[in-house]
Amino acid sequence: MAPAAVAAAIAMLLIILGVSEYMRLVITAAGIKDAMESAVVSVVNDNYNEVYHGVREGYAAGYEPDDTGFTDAGVIKLGNTPVTKSVALKPKFGYMEIFSLPEQDADVYIDSVRVGKTPYRSDRMGIKEYKVRIEKQTYFPIDTVLNVTAGETVRPTFHMISTIKPKVPMNTLIMVQAGFGGGGQTSFGGMIGFTRTNGFYAAFRSDFNSIKTVGECDDNQKTTEGASIIYEPGRTEKSYLCITAGYMRRLAKPLYGYAGVGYGNRTFAWLEADTEDNWYKNTDHSASGVAAEIGAILRLKGFLLSAGFNTINFKQHQVTAGVGIIF
Repeated sequence: MAPAAVAAAIAMLLIILGVSEYMRLVITAAGIKDAMESAVVSVVNDNYNEVYHGVREGYAAGYEPDDTGFTDAGVIKLGNTPVTKSVALKPKFGYMEIFSLPEQDADVYIDSVRVGKTPYRSDRMGIKEYKVRIEKQTYFPIDTVLNVTAGETVRPTFHMISTIKPKVPMNTLIMVQAGFGGGGQTSFGGMIGFTRTNGFYAAFRSDFNSIKTVGECDDNQKTTEGASIIYEPGRTEKSYLCITAGYMRRLAKPLYGYAGVGYGNRTFAWLEADTEDNWYKNTDHSASGVAAEIGAILRLKGFLLSAGFNTINFKQHQVTAGVGIIF
C-alpha cells in the first residue's frame, strides 16, 4: 500500500505543477498581449499623422482617435497567412495657436475659461467651434469664434486697438496773406498758427502807410465842427492796419477753419485845397475799432491755401487770400 500511495501523491503533485505552469504561461502571454496593444495605441496616439503598419496573428485592426482615445474603425479577419495592413489614421482633434499685435502677453479665454497668454498653443482640442476672447490692459477686448478642424491648427493673429488715443502731433502753420477791399484798399501780412485738433493763431495785415490828419470831415465836405472845406481833386490817401488772433480747428484731414477778433483801423483822407499837408479824415470811408475775421485753410501735403473775410466795425471789409507751409 505504501508504494502505491507514494506514487499517487507524486502523480498528483506533477499534475498540480503542470496546471500551475500552464496558468502562469497563459497569464504571462495575456500580459504581454495587453502591453503590446497599449504600446501600439500609445505610439499611434502620439503619431496620428503617420501611417501605422500593424501585423497581428489572427486579426488586424485600424484605429481612429476620438475625444478620449481610439476606437476600432474596423476589423479584418485573416486566415493562417500573416497579412500586413497599412492604416491611415484620421484624427478627431486639432490645435489652436493664438497671437496678438502690437503686443503679446494678452490673456486668452476659451469658452469663458482662461487658458493662458499670447503667444498661446493649445493641447489637443475636440473638433467644434469655440468662443475665444483676448484681453489686455489698455486695449479693447476682442471676441470671436474659432472653428477647430480635424488634424489642422488654426492660427489667428488678433490686432488689438489701444484704449489710449495716440497724441496728435502739433502742427505749425506759416502763411503770407493779402487783403482786398473797397476803394482799392489792399493790405499784406502774414499768419502763424499752432494746432493739433484744436489750436490758435495770430495774424497781421497792413498797407504799411500812415497818415497824419488835422481833422475829420464827411462826404459833404463838412468838418465835425460844421465848417466847410474844399479838398484838392484827386489828392487822397489811405492807410490800413489789422491785428487779429483767435481759435483754429482741424475740421478734416486736409481742412482747417479759423475765427478771431482784434483791432483794426482803416483811414481814408482828403487833402485840403491850397495846402500841402492838411489832411482830413473822411469818416464815411474810415473805420477804427474791433476787427473780426473768419476763414478756412486747405492743406495740400506740405503746402497751404487760405481764404477768408475780415471786417472792421462791420463798416470796412476785406476778403483775404494766402499761401503757406505746414510742418
